[in-house]
Amino acid sequence: MGQLCIDWDGDCYEGAPACNIKRPYGSSSGVVYDIGELLGWTFPYSEDEECKHPTDEQINKASLLHHGMEHVLQIICATGQVSTGIYVRECEYNCTSWVKP
Repeated sequence: MGQLCIDWDGDCYEGAPACNIKRPYGSSSGVVYDIGELLGWTFPYSEDEECKHPTDEQINKASLLHHGMEHVLQIICATGQVSTGIYVRECEYNCTSWVKP
């Protein structure tokens, strides 16, 4: 989360702070590369050995982590803390009702 890039999105209504949609975790070639860099992954070279490409497994893991950030950030905002564990939402339609049972 230390690399999360927050910008001001003023395109609608009054605007609001928002995660940078193009480069949420840094400024490399994309989300998979940024997540991989943060986690210390190495990417294999392509067959022509000109550039590095993530494996399918790395792409899948990065995608799961990236999409999971929606709940991570909502839990942090709802609870006011960063604490590992399993959280549940007490009310399905209330995005601020996350608790640790």
